[in-house]
Amino acid sequence: MDDGIRDGPGNAETGQLENDTKRHVRERELTRRQLPSCTMDAVQVPMEKWFQVGGLDTERLLSEWRWLCPSRMLLIARNVFGELFLRDEVGAVFWLNTTIGKFNKASGTEAEFREMAETSEKRKEWFAEPEALSYGKRGLNPGLSQCIGFSVPAVFAEGGTPETAYVADLLEYVSFLGDLHRQITDLPDGGKVQLRVNPPKPALPKRP
Repeated sequence: MDDGIRDGPGNAETGQLENDTKRHVRERELTRRQLPSCTMDAVQVPMEKWFQVGGLDTERLLSEWRWLCPSRMLLIARNVFGELFLRDEVGAVFWLNTTIGKFNKASGTEAEFREMAETSEKRKEWFAEPEALSYGKRGLNPGLSQCIGFSVPAVFAEGGTPETAYVADLLEYVSFLGDLHRQITDLPDGGKVQLRVNPPKPALPKRP
């Protein structure tokens, strides 16, 4: 157990994760964002939306994740919750799961990754399609430079709930999570930590 105070980044104007609040770290491999209660229709998120990342700067997105992902990478896809899919210099694709702070190989090639991404299993596992659709029905539909964030991050037992969800700036939120996970990386699952953290404030609405 670690009750030490750890400083975190973010904007002090916003966030339900207040200073000096003790949080229990979830079992990371089981962490999933909680689904809003609504009836799911037989619809899919357009697959091409996940690969529209040309305007995003990989180096800036990874600036707070270099402790976990030190190699040179290129962003090829992302999901609505700010989890990133990155291709290395030899062509393999890796999943930077910013929700739980894990970095794992997803496929041997980008072509294989794109083929697997079309399956219902991977649409659910990698791109959290059911959750994305549910949050979309609640009006949370991020733009290409935004994501769905949580004022109490999903890695905490109290976090990842519909009540704490908001549309965040992708770069700010991914950077915030990178620094947060760096701070708690050595904590055991279920451990308790006292943090000084203020998540980034909600992104401003895009002008027409």
